[in-house]
Amino acid sequence: MPISHDAFRQLPPHQAHKYLRDLLTAVGVLEPYEPLLDGMQPWLEEKLVQVPASQAEIIRRYAHWKVIRHMIKLHEQGRLTASATNAARNRITAAIAMLDYFHRHDATAATATQALVERYVARRTAFASLEYTFVTWLRTTRINPGIRLPTPPDGPPNLTLGHEDRWRQIGLLLNDSTLLPWIRVSGLFVVLFALPLVRTLMMRTDQVTLAPDGRVLVTFGEVPIEMPPGVDDLVRNLLANGSTHSYTRTGTHWLFPGRIAGRAMAATALRAQLYPLGIKSRASRQAALFQLAGEVPAPVLAELIGITPGTAATWAALSARDWSGYIAER
Repeated sequence: MPISHDAFRQLPPHQAHKYLRDLLTAVGVLEPYEPLLDGMQPWLEEKLVQVPASQAEIIRRYAHWKVIRHMIKLHEQGRLTASATNAARNRITAAIAMLDYFHRHDATAATATQALVERYVARRTAFASLEYTFVTWLRTTRINPGIRLPTPPDGPPNLTLGHEDRWRQIGLLLNDSTLLPWIRVSGLFVVLFALPLVRTLMMRTDQVTLAPDGRVLVTFGEVPIEMPPGVDDLVRNLLANGSTHSYTRTGTHWLFPGRIAGRAMAATALRAQLYPLGIKSRASRQAALFQLAGEVPAPVLAELIGITPGTAATWAALSARDWSGYIAER
């Protein structure tokens, strides 16, 4: 068989095939590709085999022009993850289920009424956030402008980790030399600087700058941050001593390379290392955001750690800090 991505697409899905394909891509034999995007089309076509042709056409349009298009945008921003891909597949599955419900009640995507949509949603035990995207797409594309769902509510952040427990985690990662360097550095980025775990593992080596005066600067958002004492040495050693890393960094631009050639570390790998230490990434990140939002003006925090101004403002309000006078003070 010729060595091409199409050849691999014809092979049965197998981990060995995926590994070889990624290896050939990493060394330049094959052009770069995104496996999460590449697997969507075969998954979609397999999903549509059991769907009536009239419904399959609507689902295919929705999948390509809304769901997969959003995945491509995330990929271009470097934010496409396995969880985002699973969410995309769940949206398509939910749309198929909704159309099936319409069909069983003698309606189509174009003829379904608002009352029928509400009866379908009433059967759900949770808010119909997956169906919201599909119903909105049907309305905006004028397939059915007469139906709508309310915008999914945004609940307040939920803090489950206390101030002292967070600093205990930071002390553990700073001082426990028995932990692998990549675990300590990636964990500190989450617990100390409130980085999402996936974004942490997608960091590149060019986001780290070793200044001539000995400082270590790391760019999480728009502005480089000088690493505090202790953290700077860990980051410097991680860059310098690739052999002490759990996997080799040779030939890769990832700060935390994974097992698969050319790929970053998987989030599940880091979670599996942090959990036995009592570190839950989501809870630790929220605790860090809570403290940082109370100490740093929201616009500055957004630039430093790469979050939206709205998110920074939400956490500032939760920490009971009013930064409304920041512009005047600046």
